[in-house]
Amino acid sequence: MEVPHEGAARNIEIPTRECFGLLGSVSLGRIAWVHADAPRILPVNHRIINDQVVIRTSVGSELATQAVGSLVAFEVDNVDFVRLTGWSVVVNGVCRAIDEGRVRDLAVDSLTSWVEGAKAQVLTIESTSVTGRRIVTEPEPSD
Repeated sequence: MEVPHEGAARNIEIPTRECFGLLGSVSLGRIAWVHADAPRILPVNHRIINDQVVIRTSVGSELATQAVGSLVAFEVDNVDFVRLTGWSVVVNGVCRAIDEGRVRDLAVDSLTSWVEGAKAQVLTIESTSVTGRRIVTEPEPSD
């Protein structure tokens, strides 16, 4: 297989519906917020339930105490370092705690934490935007 040369790739926008599919295709993402005038970013495992990013964390955790009610960004990606291709999806919105309801029940039943300890707090992101970019090396289609 021929490896692309430097600068051979281009970015293409990923449609929103496909972004949700990609969000659900991986189980690890990163959530970012600002606290005390400093950016914070944490890797978290997640699920997509009813087009919502759903995360479980410990009650009283940094994420639960600092990010809830705040604007956050959530990002997932996949990169092929050999072919110099990949994709990235970013969800922007407000982090909210879910204390009851179907989404909470589904999260508790289906979202297993990678890290030990009780993860009783369920969070979701009320998205204001969902965007994605794909890095491809195929030639641009001609009209």
